[in-house]
Amino acid sequence: MREFDDSCTACEQLNKFLFEYADGELDQEHAKRLEKHVSECPYCKDRVDAEMHVRELVRRCYNEHAPSNLRTRVISRIRTTHLRIETYE
Repeated sequence: MREFDDSCTACEQLNKFLFEYADGELDQEHAKRLEKHVSECPYCKDRVDAEMHVRELVRRCYNEHAPSNLRTRVISRIRTTHLRIETYE
């Protein structure tokens, strides 16, 4: 896991660890520090709320299946992007 950098601001820390924070994957000390910051910073609170909302929407939609033509287009785009990335490496 990446390390917290105490020279960074709490907002920068949240930017760096937003997904781990939202997933509950941070150790208790760092999670508490970010929770305190989020409770005091409207900008970061909005970011966390938005991330949690997206996660809730994904959970709700998880059981629904995308139309087959959409799934085919998405898979095609992923493959194309993957090939482009391999070309740059």
